[in-house]
Amino acid sequence: MTIANWLSLGALAVALFMAVINTTNTKKSQKKEEREDTEKSTERTTGIMIALENIKNQLTRIENEINTVKQDNRENHDKLLIMEQSQKSEHKRLDAHEQRLNNIERQLRIDHYRDVDTEGE
Repeated sequence: MTIANWLSLGALAVALFMAVINTTNTKKSQKKEEREDTEKSTERTTGIMIALENIKNQLTRIENEINTVKQDNRENHDKLLIMEQSQKSEHKRLDAHEQRLNNIERQLRIDHYRDVDTEGE
């Protein structure tokens, strides 16, 4: 074998060695990228889960507040109904007092006119 053949074999060996190293580095780089992508995906997923949990908590608080407002509204409605009934009762009593007062005034006028008629005779 000549020196040229040895040099060609040496160059071929170096080329194969470099190909193996390049393939290994490419695989390592791909694994690293996959790991980084997985970490980023995990971070995004974790962030989304935290945000969804916060939204869930806020919705729960809002639902509780709405239920409280509904209960207050029911209580106010019941109180309003009681007040309306009381007001109706008060108006009936006032009407009865007004009727009695009118009857008394009518009776006093009648008595007054009777007294005026009897004095004039």
